[in-house]
Amino acid sequence: MEFSRSEIQLLEYTAKTLKKLGIKPRKQLGQNFLISENYRDRILNLIEPSATETIIEIGGGIGALTFPLAEMTSNLVVYELDNNLRDFLNDELNRINPKVIILGDFLKEYPPPNLQDRKFKIIGNIPYRITSPILEKIYNSDVLPSETILMVQREFADRITAKPPSSERGRITIWCEYHAEISDCFNVRKGSFYPAPEVGSKVIKLKTRSELPLDTKQKMKFFEMVKISFSMKRKTLTNNLAVYRKDMKKNEIESMIEDVGLKKSVRAEALSIQQFIRLFKTITSL
Repeated sequence: MEFSRSEIQLLEYTAKTLKKLGIKPRKQLGQNFLISENYRDRILNLIEPSATETIIEIGGGIGALTFPLAEMTSNLVVYELDNNLRDFLNDELNRINPKVIILGDFLKEYPPPNLQDRKFKIIGNIPYRITSPILEKIYNSDVLPSETILMVQREFADRITAKPPSSERGRITIWCEYHAEISDCFNVRKGSFYPAPEVGSKVIKLKTRSELPLDTKQKMKFFEMVKISFSMKRKTLTNNLAVYRKDMKKNEIESMIEDVGLKKSVRAEALSIQQFIRLFKTITSL
């Protein structure tokens, strides 16, 4: 694995800092620290923070993104689960920008107080095992970000950005499409992290829709239907929806699917978000 000169310098700094803090990177916490100025700058260019805009970072680490963000905006909230890293960030940020708020567990402490709907952005390098829960947490809140920029495992990014018909599509794909317009930004090679992960990463951008398709009550019912639609992916949508609407006969469900312009043999992975919403409105009107 080859490293650029700047990556070697950042690698040495990262390893030295972690050793000083007594931290051995833990795989279960997804502790792979970015050591590439190139990718760091590309991510920062995507978020384009204004001086007064609130930015929320998930996983501050040793500050690869945190420190430049603290200089770019006066309103920064950083989540860091590791106690030692949180103390380190607090000490360093007191010198750079003492207004920065540092919190712990994103899944327990989000959202922070005083957020305004679609008046803030979220950025983060997200561990694979909690990517879905984080996306659920972000878009289940009463206040939504204007944009979310995440670095995630490439395999997961491919699931989120998959277009129909694709076997990569699932409930989390529809969850993201429901709330946002999704952009596949760029790949990040394994050697740009310390320690290097086993798989590559990808940066994705979710721009929150100005209006969501359904109200809160309907949304809950809609995703019940979506969950069941993908519950047995090898079965047709008709068979899965027969579980959702046990009061309907199979031929009635087939007719309903055809009424929204779909083949009765279609699988859930072939539906766009718009088709899912039309299907939901049809099935709940009967």
